[in-house]
Amino acid sequence: AAQNPKVLPSPWYNLHVVEAKANDINTVVLALQEKMEEKDGPYYVSLDAEWPTHQYTKKKKGNVSLLPVVVRLPNESLPQVYLIRLKGLKTLPSELVKWLTNREYTFYGVHVGGDISNLARDYNLPNLKDRVRTIELGTMARRRDKVAKGNVGLAHLSEVVVGRKLDKDED
Repeated sequence: AAQNPKVLPSPWYNLHVVEAKANDINTVVLALQEKMEEKDGPYYVSLDAEWPTHQYTKKKKGNVSLLPVVVRLPNESLPQVYLIRLKGLKTLPSELVKWLTNREYTFYGVHVGGDISNLARDYNLPNLKDRVRTIELGTMARRRDKVAKGNVGLAHLSEVVVGRKLDKDED
């Protein structure tokens, strides 16, 4: 049976940790869609992808192992953050793929197209990038003359758009 994700308290968001089990991920994704669709679309989801990196070179050394997504749900005052663990899975769960390719949803983030490409490569999903609607925040900031180039990182984008320094140190 699928387990409910662990919810970790925070004053700024509700954090849910979803274990790397296809059934658990499918159950959470279906429940999320059902809650989001209580109101009329369009539906926007913040998406990121994380993978293990080499300690010294910081180069990618494994498949995407964590998929953080953030959604605003009707009747919820705080954003809902889902850390969807993928480590050890050979394929992406079917409902996750259906959600990503559902044209009613748009997934946004910094370098989100690259994240989708990594998912496609790591989990053998040809043409996934062509089937997922995305908004690149760097490109959006460039079009609004907030940054000089659209391929900026999250730390710089945060500083110039939000006016807050983002500390990404591992300490």
